[in-house]
Amino acid sequence: FDAVIAFGPFYHLVADAERRRAAAEIHRVLVAGGQAFIAFIPRLSGVIALIDRAAGKPAQVPDGVLRTAADTGVFANPTSSGFQEGYYPRPDEIAQLFVAAGFRCEDLLSLKSIANGLAHRVAQLAPAVRAEVEHLARALCRQPEVIATCGHALLVARKPG
Repeated sequence: FDAVIAFGPFYHLVADAERRRAAAEIHRVLVAGGQAFIAFIPRLSGVIALIDRAAGKPAQVPDGVLRTAADTGVFANPTSSGFQEGYYPRPDEIAQLFVAAGFRCEDLLSLKSIANGLAHRVAQLAPAVRAEVEHLARALCRQPEVIATCGHALLVARKPG
């Protein structure tokens, strides 16, 4: 394939071996020079979302779950409802995973940037202010602190040719 889009699988691959196998399979099926687009939820964003979940559905985030997610990136919901498990890598971890699989990382960016969680508010802005926010969001989307807290991020990697 010329490109592989993985918008979701890496949210759910909690075992390191699963992630390595998935990255290797993406590498295997790409042509030389092919690109991979890998969406992920950065660790800080995942922990922030878990804090929100703990407030609304405390049974899904009992004692110790936040610490485990912050330390390892792995979330496990002990109940039978809601999002069951997830993996929240640090941005450098997802990049290292794909480099180890033989890729060259070309880009790492936030998908929502500084507007994460604010779409309804941004839509209410006057056109000139909305344009300024959109410009700032594009300008800041590659800053490490924005990527870490953006909700969703994207790694763009290329199989060397």
